[in-house]
Amino acid sequence: MKSNSVKDFMRAAFRIAKFVVKILLFLILLPLILIWIAARVWLHRFVLKKQLVKSGMPKKQARQLAKQVKLKNVFGK
Repeated sequence: MKSNSVKDFMRAAFRIAKFVVKILLFLILLPLILIWIAARVWLHRFVLKKQLVKSGMPKKQARQLAKQVKLKNVFGK
């Protein structure tokens, strides 16, 4: 059987390896998540502006209203 110090070392090494893998996954996925959020916001603003113009609002005013859209409006209540 292995001694306790070797087991503790292996546990610590495994935890460190898991932590490094999680950090790397986060760094890889973060740009994709930010691009997805930006696309959702852009699409929401585009559809909102299109529908406002379709309902009879002037384009300039619809554009101003669409610029005021916040993230909480895009992702629900």
